Amino acid sequence: MKNPAPTTPPPPPPPPPANPKWHSFANHVLGGKSLVDAYLAAGFQSTRAAAYVNASKLRRKPAVATYIGYWMRKDSRSRSQPPACED
Repeated sequence: MKNPAPTTPPPPPPPPPANPKWHSFANHVLGGKSLVDAYLAAGFQSTRAAAYVNASKLRRKPAVATYIGYWMRKDSRSRSQPPACED
């Protein structure tokens, strides 16, 4: 009988974005809101047209992209949720 391959523990979750609005935006996106709605719900003041552009840029920032990507992958494997943020 062969020994099963050793499993490596999953990587730890990335820290939430340091900026509270970025963290709120990321959690709203993870909650299913569109980028524009998440951007406005996080407290950013903008027209919807400008919010689309700015939310797209914010979504690509490394701290936000890593955080959202980790929890999206984790959620697709289980029902775990990211830590809540103070809105």
